[in-house]
Order: sequence, then structure tokens, then C-alpha cells
Amino acid sequence: MKLNVDIFMQIARNEKRYSRSTKKILALHLIAALFLITPLCSIGQKSEQFVVDNRSIDINHLNSEIESVMDTVIVPGMSLAVIDQGEVVFSGAYGVRGNDEEVTEGTTFQAASLSKVFLMYAALKMADEGLLDLNKPVYQYLPNPRLSHDERYLKITSRMLLFHTSGIEDWENENNPQILEIISDPDERFVYSGEGYNYLADAIAEILNKPIVQYMKELVYEPLGLKHTYSAFEQGGTIPANYALGHSRFGNLIKNQSKNLEPIPSSAIQTTANDYAKMIIAMFDKNRIPTTLTDDFIKPVFNQDNGENFYMGHGFQVEVSDGDTLLLFWGSNPGYRAQMFYSVKKSSGLVLFTNGNRGELVGKYLSKKILCVDVNRFFDQGMFEQYPSNACTLFKNYQDDKTKLRESLERLIDDTQGNIGMNTLSELAYILKNRHPAFVEEILEKNLELYPNSAQTYWVKGKMKLREGEFQEALKSLHKAKEMGYDDNFLEFDIQICQDNLAESNR
Repeated sequence: MKLNVDIFMQIARNEKRYSRSTKKILALHLIAALFLITPLCSIGQKSEQFVVDNRSIDINHLNSEIESVMDTVIVPGMSLAVIDQGEVVFSGAYGVRGNDEEVTEGTTFQAASLSKVFLMYAALKMADEGLLDLNKPVYQYLPNPRLSHDERYLKITSRMLLFHTSGIEDWENENNPQILEIISDPDERFVYSGEGYNYLADAIAEILNKPIVQYMKELVYEPLGLKHTYSAFEQGGTIPANYALGHSRFGNLIKNQSKNLEPIPSSAIQTTANDYAKMIIAMFDKNRIPTTLTDDFIKPVFNQDNGENFYMGHGFQVEVSDGDTLLLFWGSNPGYRAQMFYSVKKSSGLVLFTNGNRGELVGKYLSKKILCVDVNRFFDQGMFEQYPSNACTLFKNYQDDKTKLRESLERLIDDTQGNIGMNTLSELAYILKNRHPAFVEEILEKNLELYPNSAQTYWVKGKMKLREGEFQEALKSLHKAKEMGYDDNFLEFDIQICQDNLAESNR
């Protein structure tokens, strides 16, 4: 909606012609018209630009780019916040939350794994106040019957749970679905664990003799002024009422979405990017939490394959370079993506939440656009979806119409004389692999015709065959990808799955 400013200027010039009551009515109409406008920047964002790391970002231009990216990669809605010098300098609400209802500044999104940082903040506050000993075995606060089958659990401390070094598996059903397992000796190595965070949350509830929902409000949400953050849906699921609904990578509303009426602190907090940014700022405010506590969480600990300066830290992924520490964290729940990037030295960063399964593409783009940080280097080769790319354009044209996609592909091949990009069809096949297997095979064969040395094509083909239970064909393609130098953290794991299933079938 566009506001006709000329009309109101004319009213102002002829204000003597109107009675006092008429002026009040006109004023109310003006206010109503202003609120009917749905700007891409947040309400109250008076400036036409904001500054991050001494660079000015034009808001109108940024909003236009965001709208274009979201449309191309099919992300329905987003909540965004930008931090600079320890302050939120910009926040925005974009798109729709579901059922054609617009996202507002108060629309909550699932924070997914980023939820853990709220509990991290609560635990550090308690440690600072002497209410929680981070080095004391957690069972002394609260025994855990689900872990009592393994005596190693008696060694697990709160620090290990926060640092993901307890050895507890991520979720109970990942290995033996009957029991919650400790898959590594405590404090031996990094093992990401949502179960560990939920155990710590229950222990804190026992210490404080308060339910999780209550103590999170008292320790975190209320002191920090987080007005749109909830540990669980309250009052029978009616609060929050303004929440985003998850969508598939095809932009379809995911059916039968449930509300967590009980808190899941590791992965299901409802919040906004603005609220989350405020919490991150508070986390690194030495007047709230001493640096002696926060410093432990940003130390580089376990080196990643992605580069010599990229590590898993105690709670975040960490890159150390140029005298700065860059913290990264991303999470995913079905229909939602969450990302956070923060420079400790510059006290700058961004937070975004989306209600679409391809939201990480928006995050990658905005981190480079706003922070000048290219986060693509932190992702495995297997996670090769990019924006902008020919694959994104082809996928946008797909819309469940394979004929239209074929026509677009033929035009692209003609226009580029076959040089469409080695990963274009591999990426497209990866996106579509669960929907149209036969069509995906056709795409992959076309890519091998254009690029016979595409290791990624063989990797995607292997993943697809593995999912279909065709282990011999999957093994053949995965071995071919490995021979061609394809590097993926799960490649050896997938090969082993194929070998184990083939051995089982030959017995």
C-alpha cells in the first residue's frame, strides 16, 4: 500500500477550513493510514540507513534485496536483527507467517538449536551468583534414571553439558532407541547433545525449586526485556498467538504442526530476532556476566575440517582470524531455520529466523551482504546449495511443473552453450531427490553428460540410492565420488551403511 502524501499536505495547507472535531478525525485517519503501510523495515525505524562495522547500509536497498532473495529461494517469512557496537541497530519483519498473515515485529519463530543459548545465559547467571557449581556432578543436583545404566554419568558436570563434552548422544533414538546412551567418555571429545541441555534445564529447576518456564522468565526474559520470547506455549497453547508456521522447501505449509505445551529448552523456544539479539548482547556484557565465564564458551577447542582457523567451541562454532573471534550457530527444525553470527571484537553480528526449510540460503547471503563474512567456507561440500545460482532459478521455475523446468533448463543450456555450472544440476537434484526420484535420475544423467568429472553428481546419486534401499548402486556411486576426491564428513559413514546392509543381505 502506498500513502498519498499530497492529500495530507493539502489538508495541512488548508487546516483553517476544518473544525476541531474534523481535524481529530483527519488525524486519526492519518495515524491509521500510517499503520496500514507495511514497510519491510521495522515500525519505528526512522533512519533510512544503519551502520555496522563503520559501513552504512541503505535500508530500502537492503529490503529490496531481501524480498528478492526470499522470493527466489522460496522462504515465506523472516525475522532479522543486526547488532553493531553492542546495540541492535536494525530489525525487520518480512513476508508471511502462514495463511497469508504478515510477519510483524512481534511474530515469534522457533529458535531450533539456537534455543540452547538462552539456557546457557541462565546457567552462567546462576554460576555467577553461586547457585550452580559448573564443576559439580549434575547427578548430585538431580539424578537421571535414563542414564543410571552407565556409571560414567556420575562424572558428568554442568560444564560438560554446556560444552557438549558429556558424551551423551544428541537424542535418545539416534543409536539404541530403547535407552539414552553415553557414546563417549565424559570430557573426552565433542558430542553435540540436545538431551544434555534438557537434563541441565531440569537440574536447574530442581535447584531453584521452580518450573523451567518460570525460572527462564525470572533469570533471562524479564531482566533483559524480552517481550516476545517463550519457553513453551502458555495458557492452553493460546500464547503466543502471533507465531510463524513452518513451510517446506517448496513453500508449502507443513501439515499437523504441533505446539510444545511443555518446554524443550534445547530446541523449541519461541522468540524473535530482536529479542535474541538482545540476549546475545547481554551475554557479552561484562556488567551482566563476567568475562571469566563467557571466555570459556568462545575458546576454539576442536578443529574442523573446513579450515585451520575453524573450530567447535564450548557452545558455539568459532573462527579465529585477524585478531577477532567470530561465533556462528545455526539450527533447524522441520519448516524452520535459525542462524546467528557474532564478532566478539567488534560487538557486531546478525540474527535471523525463517519459517522455510531453505532459510540458510538467506542467512548465507545476508552475512556476506551485511557483515562482509562469507560463511560458505564453514559448510561441508555436501551442503552446497547457494544463492544466487542457476539451480535456485531453475527450482523457482519448478513449482511442481516439470515441463516448465525442462523448458527453462533447455534455454539455460542453449544460452550458456552447455556451460551451466558443474554443480547446477547436482544441486537441483539434491533439492528434488525426495520428491521425484525418476526425474532426479534424468537430471543427474544430464549433468554427467555435461560434466563427466562431477564428483558431486555421483555423491547425490549415491545418497538418493541409499535412501531408496538400493545399497549396491549407492555404494558404486559413493565410491566413485570418493575416488574423484569428493570431501564430505558423512561420506565414509554412508559407505559403511551400504557395506553393512549388503553384508547382512548375503548372510
